[in-house]
Amino acid sequence: MAPPVRKDIDMLAYAVFFTSFAVYLCTSAPLVTAGDAGELTAASFLLGVPHPPGYPLECLLGKAASLIPLGCIAGRVALMSSFFSAAAVAVAYLLIKRVARVDGASPAGAAFALAAGFSGLYWGLATVVEVYPTQMFLGMSGLYFLAVHDAKGDDRWAYVAALTSGLAVAAHYTTLVMLPGMALYLVLAGDGKPGFRRTALIVLFFTLGLSAFMYLPPRAYAATMMDWGSPDNLDRFIGHITRAGYGDLGSFSPEDVIRRVSGAATGAKSGNVMVVLGLVAAGLFLMRVMRGGFRVAPVILGAGTLLYLVHLLTLSAAPFKWLYLAGLVTDGRLWLILVPAAFGAAALYIQNRRFFLAAGLIFASLAVVSIFRIPVPTDVYKAPLADKFFTPCLLLGAVFAGAAAERALALIKDARPALAKASALLTAVCFIPAVVFLATGWEDNDHSRDYFAFDYSDALFNTMEEDAAFLALADYHAFLSVYQKAVEDKRPDVEVFEASGGVFRGYDAAKPVYAAGQRPIYCTDETAPETFPGVAVEQAGVINRFKYSGARITDPWVYYNVRVAPESFGRLDFMERRLVSDYYYNEARDKKRRGELPEAARLLRLATESGWDNTRALFNSANVFVEMGMPDEALMRYERVVRLSPGVWWAYKYIGDIKLGKGDVAAAVAWYNKALAVNPDYDEPYMALALMAEKRGGLKEAAELWMRYAKRAGREEDRALGLANAERLTHGNAGREGRETGN
Repeated sequence: MAPPVRKDIDMLAYAVFFTSFAVYLCTSAPLVTAGDAGELTAASFLLGVPHPPGYPLECLLGKAASLIPLGCIAGRVALMSSFFSAAAVAVAYLLIKRVARVDGASPAGAAFALAAGFSGLYWGLATVVEVYPTQMFLGMSGLYFLAVHDAKGDDRWAYVAALTSGLAVAAHYTTLVMLPGMALYLVLAGDGKPGFRRTALIVLFFTLGLSAFMYLPPRAYAATMMDWGSPDNLDRFIGHITRAGYGDLGSFSPEDVIRRVSGAATGAKSGNVMVVLGLVAAGLFLMRVMRGGFRVAPVILGAGTLLYLVHLLTLSAAPFKWLYLAGLVTDGRLWLILVPAAFGAAALYIQNRRFFLAAGLIFASLAVVSIFRIPVPTDVYKAPLADKFFTPCLLLGAVFAGAAAERALALIKDARPALAKASALLTAVCFIPAVVFLATGWEDNDHSRDYFAFDYSDALFNTMEEDAAFLALADYHAFLSVYQKAVEDKRPDVEVFEASGGVFRGYDAAKPVYAAGQRPIYCTDETAPETFPGVAVEQAGVINRFKYSGARITDPWVYYNVRVAPESFGRLDFMERRLVSDYYYNEARDKKRRGELPEAARLLRLATESGWDNTRALFNSANVFVEMGMPDEALMRYERVVRLSPGVWWAYKYIGDIKLGKGDVAAAVAWYNKALAVNPDYDEPYMALALMAEKRGGLKEAAELWMRYAKRAGREEDRALGLANAERLTHGNAGREGRETGN
């Protein structure tokens, strides 16, 4: 039997929900966006099976949202993200009231809940199709029910919390790291003796929530277009829900753990983690010294307010940029929440140690996972995911901060009624973070005119000829393709293959198509995939086409029709920025082909700016700048490539070529040797080093380098060239040594 519904919820909770929901609606994406949106929308529309662990709740709720007769299917499912994001903000507000033990309305709590909701990290997830909003709503609801249990002692609330937590795990697997904190609370709430019946019921309700995963096998049997991994038997089902093929946290060998911990400890984030811990310690020290009461409240709130104002100055003051550019998360304005949250955590430790330990363990667990989700510092694919995993921590931080502010204001009113006006002013100050986030984040988070991903994917299919095969290189192409085919019913004659073999069949399945030579084949990379060695490609609009003998494309841009090509990239997620960088890069190539070099250079700079973490776009743009005779532009991009991906050995060689062209021989030699240190079998640096050695008279060294080149060269004519030069220099050096001996 469910516990009775509270009747004393104040209207401010509704105001928090509808305010945040209205903002999200105004900025929600009307069409499909990049990232997982295309795949999740298609899975919802078809009731299919998306990538592991399957996200059954997203599919079921998304299907319901898709039936709303408003806008396109992707826009409808995005509204679900807005709804649950706003609901999570409202639950955070209610949790603030519970933690602060406030009976009536809590304006300070509403201020911090809205601040979390309007932060760029949170807001960005509320306007597109994603799984995180549902998870955050259910996860925060589970914590709220635990807080109600803490106040009432009624075990029925613990059962509801267990059910909600199970559903939250079905929404997103990172909820698992919240469970130890919740379990700790339940153990402490039972005085260390939870009891068999109580424990069994908690496990039963949690398992009932997990039963949402039973959606997967029957939908796999249905064999829709969205059937990732076909989890229709026990082995594939278990492998799917456990994400067996992903290895999210990597290995836990001693070397791997040391590498990750040392990377986190020496990275920019670690200093700010220490700041947060230091602030918690400072809050505890103040409370221990001053022993609670009225004297503590102004200190806590005043210190937090002062730090708000200081941080507002750092938003524009260059000397202090380290405070936010190297922040715990990428949006440095979040310090407006995290700083007071540290004091709030200290206050909660004194006031309710049991709930503090549970919430603190949840916060710490999510923070650790957000760091360990990045296997190497230069992994630009997983770095944004780490921030998404940190988002529940942001809501918890808002709970801590709001509870601290509300408790401090209550103490002020109780102790000095004459200071009621001052407390009203301090309440208004609490709204500063929300106002700052809303004012500064609107442009970056406004997806209401975000047509690019849809237009790009539409152009992909418009470019292809009849009965074509399409090789989608990455998720952000394959997911948009499945959306176009499954939801928009676009080009049923086109067969799509995917590099990873997730949504569509893998590249190996396309080999017979290529061998037959009868169907046009398109790919999204300018170089042929490694699966098809020796294949040449030619540009075909937004994509490229395999060359068959005698085949040419007369006008590659005839189908190109993108409504808005963004030149401001702050609001785009990392996958969409990769699409934009591909777009500008391909257009720049076309302008170069037509002889419009200044425009080509402008577009290449946009490709670099939008894809500054996209090594492929950076490298390709650098190559075109070299062809255009602009080595400085190329050098900057090659150097960025090796910083992002130190294993790209050929970029080291190209940097050496540019240095050599500038006359810096020593630097060129150093870069060539770096290329060989990464890949000793790379042949081209040996040729460059051999030519330089011969030029300075080191014939023996040059002969050895030519011999190494010959051993590693891939083509027969290159091997012959290396051997001929090695023999020539060997004989020349022997003759010179003979003459020197005779003299």
